[in-house]
Order: sequence, then structure tokens, then C-alpha cells
Amino acid sequence: MIFEIGEEDIPKLEAVAQDYVQNHHDESLTLDRIINYLKQVISSGGVYVMGHKTNEMVDGFILMQKHGEISAYHVKADNEETRADIERLLFSSAIDKLKDSVEAITYSDSKGISSLRSIFEEAEFESYDRASMYVSKEDIKFPEERNLPEEYELTDFSLNMNVDLAEVVYDANKGQVDSKIYHKYFGSEKNAEMFVEKFAGGAFGKYKEGLAKVILYKSQPVAACFMVLATQKTAAVSELAVGSKHKRKGLGTKVLVESIKTSFELPDVEEIGLHVTLSNPAKQMYDKFGFIERYQYTIYVKNFT
Repeated sequence: MIFEIGEEDIPKLEAVAQDYVQNHHDESLTLDRIINYLKQVISSGGVYVMGHKTNEMVDGFILMQKHGEISAYHVKADNEETRADIERLLFSSAIDKLKDSVEAITYSDSKGISSLRSIFEEAEFESYDRASMYVSKEDIKFPEERNLPEEYELTDFSLNMNVDLAEVVYDANKGQVDSKIYHKYFGSEKNAEMFVEKFAGGAFGKYKEGLAKVILYKSQPVAACFMVLATQKTAAVSELAVGSKHKRKGLGTKVLVESIKTSFELPDVEEIGLHVTLSNPAKQMYDKFGFIERYQYTIYVKNFT
């Protein structure tokens, strides 16, 4: 049986939440953390949480952001057949709950669960394989130094660039695969404005002045590397964008190089991380820089626009 979980139902989740903790790779995760998180997100009103129960015992839950991202789920089952049946019911309920109120539904599967692939294929989702990639300070391979054409100027990101940079981000991704995967950030100019605001607000990692670099053309941004501090030791590329009229001029490489160099000047930063769609031509550039895949995952997407 599928039901929507409210604050009053959270104590019923303890058994399945404990199973989630025991089977999770993060050793710092505790039952109290999971329960407190669920209380917080449900009370915030920004999520839906659906549960499944068998004989009045809750044995599965799925958490959905109201903007369309399915962000977490877990099933406690004695065998794989039962697990797959409950997964199908949970994901089907999540899709039904979201489909009439969002522009797109997404789910990121880092475990390669075959039963999920069949669920999303039946629901006519598209799938995209992506990689998490990293390079250390010792292993970075910078390309041969090239000066920018004289009409371009390198500078630091600043908050007064938000609107102009949003236009660059939208233009760079328009019609590209990442605009389908991350429609909520790249699917429109308004969505791109939200991306830049979230970047500056620390949603993707700590914003530190000077790490993110921008290239100007006639005083207007045309390329940017949105670099943040993911952890004390890791800087991360949230987005690399070059306006469509300024591609194939080495601007993406240049702005990435300068952001990486500045990041490695920080004494504690040991590596740079990023995520990239495997079919994105930018992956070839990251390979040349020495980035190595740490893991791959699949994102399932269904757009309704």
C-alpha cells in the first residue's frame, strides 16, 4: 500500500530508516540524522515523501523535491523480487505525484540498479550516463599556454554579473544535452538566472571570491568557469559555459585553466572535481587535463515542456 507521509508518520519510518543507515556507505550517517532530516524537509513544505507498507509495517519510502527531482528512496525487503515490486510501486507513485506540476522529473542512479532502468523505460524517460571526475594537483596537465585574443579580457566573477552570466549559461546550453538533463537550471533564461544565484549563494559548494573566472568581450561576459569549494580539500567546477558566438576560440580552456590555477594556490586544496555527461564533447578536454573517472552514474529524465 502506498501512502503520503506527513510529520505524524515519521516515527513509522524508523525500521526502514535504520536499514538505510546500515546499508549506506557513509559511516557517519545515523538513524537520528535521517529522522531529523525527514522532519526538517517535510515541515519545510518543499518535498513530498511517499511510503509503502506491508501488513501495517512501513518497508519503503521515496523523497521527491517539489521541483521534480526524486532525491532519495530505500526499500527494506527479504528478497530481490519483493524489493523490485516495492521499488516499482514507489517510483510509479512518485511519477504520478509530480507529473502534472513540474517541467521535468529527474532521478540519479549511482548504483546501476537494473530494475529501476525498466521502470523508467516503461515510463518513457530518457537516460544519460555521466561521470564524476577528479584530478590532483600533482597530476594536472595544463595545455600549452595561449594568450587570449586582444579583444577578450579575463576577470573574476562578481555578483553584479549575474544577469549577463545567466544569458551566457542559457545560450551555451541551449539545445545541448545538459539542458535536457538539468532543465531546472539551463532550460530557460529564467532557470539560468536561478543557477547563477544558487552558485553565488553557495548551493553547489562554498563560494570563494576569485576562484570563478569570467572572460569578457567588449565588457560583456561571454565565458565562465563556476568554481566552488566542495570541501576544504576539493574545489569543484559547477559549470563551464561559453557563449555560442564565441566557441572554438580556446575560451573554455583558458577560463578553466585560470580557475584551476587559482584554486590550487589555496594551501588546502588538493584536487579539482566535476561531473560531466559522457556524450558531452567537453569530456575529451577534461581527459586531456588529467581528470580521471571516479565513478559513473545514470540520470533518468522526463521533460514535460
